[in-house]
Parts: sequence; C-alpha cells; structure tokens
Amino acid sequence: MNGESSHGKPFYRCGASKDRLRFPIPRTPYRDAVSLESVAWGEIEALLRDPATLNAAIEEHCASLALDHDTAASEASQARAQLAKVKRQRELLYSDRLDETISKEMFKAKDAQLEASESHLTGGGCPARC
Repeated sequence: MNGESSHGKPFYRCGASKDRLRFPIPRTPYRDAVSLESVAWGEIEALLRDPATLNAAIEEHCASLALDHDTAASEASQARAQLAKVKRQRELLYSDRLDETISKEMFKAKDAQLEASESHLTGGGCPARC
C-alpha cells in the first residue's frame, strides 16, 4: 500500500493496482487512511497490552531470522564449494593445455564456460546460459 493524498484527504492505494498487466485489479484499490491506521494501531496496542502475544511474535520473528541466517550460511557454503570445484577444473584444464592433451579450440571453449561459472559464483555476473 502506498500513502497518497487527494483533495486534502489521506488514503492508501494498492501498489499492484498500478500494474494491471502483472496483477489483477483488487476489489478495493483505495483505503481511507484514517480508518486503516485506526485498525493498525488497534492491533499494535493489543499486542503491547498482551506481553505473552508480543513475546510469541518476537520469538517467531527471531526464529525466522535464525532460519534465514542458517539458509544463507548453507547457500554460501555451497557456493564456496562450487567455486573451489570450478577453480580446480580450470587448473586441470590449464595443465591439460600445457601438456597438449587438448586442442587450443577445446581449451578456449571450456575455459570460457568455467570462467563464466567462476564469475557468476563470485558475483561478477551471470553466465550466458542463465
């Protein structure tokens, strides 16, 4: 929801209502700011008056943050392992080229693929196949 004003009256408009190609038009794309904020503040006040509910909400939020952190740490670990594998493959490729066990053309093609993968894994861009 985006806060806006019309004829001096504040209201909120559904942001999706501006992008009708991607999102269906909501039933009520506009909401009166005073009534919407009244409901929101009522919910906030109810949470603040009930410490058990507030603590449960805080614990749930902290648990979701911990889960997000664990997921991110796992993904980072996987990316580091993939990067190490790509670097090893490039080292072997260079060794094979030095030993002349692969052709120059094959070396160039494979090195370009590995370089794109390495760049992608280090945040340098997406390989052409993405």
